[in-house]
Amino acid sequence: MTKQEFEKRIGTEISQKDYSIVEHVYTWHPSINEVEGKKQMAELYKSFGMPIIKNMMETANYAETLEREMTQAQRQVEELRKRIIRVAKGDLVVEQCITEAKKLFETVNDPHGWDMAVSYLKKRYGADAVDEAIKTEHLEMQEGSESMADRSNTRLNEEIESKIRQWDGTVFGASLKNMYENSTSYEGICEYADIDYEDYEEEMK
Repeated sequence: MTKQEFEKRIGTEISQKDYSIVEHVYTWHPSINEVEGKKQMAELYKSFGMPIIKNMMETANYAETLEREMTQAQRQVEELRKRIIRVAKGDLVVEQCITEAKKLFETVNDPHGWDMAVSYLKKRYGADAVDEAIKTEHLEMQEGSESMADRSNTRLNEEIESKIRQWDGTVFGASLKNMYENSTSYEGICEYADIDYEDYEEEMK
């Protein structure tokens, strides 16, 4: 639902700030029906104004957080299912790599040490297995990880920053901003924000 569409339904204009609240409640509040949601939001506004919609924000925030956590959990279950199938076929390379990588990266606290550890693992298990291990387990340095946060992908940065602005004032927006401004990897940010990392990955090679 666009701002113009909502204004047409209510017969008046509203500020962008108020519409951001309307959109958030429309998107996430569990009482707003997927089919009749636009009509419901318009009727709420016309009957009670912005106060009632603002009062629905807290519930919408909680619902958003839970929905995103559930989506992440479903992805994790699917990934675990794929790993089980691979192991059942006798392919243990990635699992062996994950086990050794976890132990090895616990001792890494600087970029040079990280590069050395990754180089060793790639020689032992192969680049594909190491990349998958790091992606699967979101492996990062335990200390000094701020220096490891890559922010060199301009197009991906723009997409992330756009989502931060879009969801400003929400739990999701605050969490995403914190991840982006700190040491969370691109992979972790994309998974949380439902961005297809592979669409931007080529630009980092």
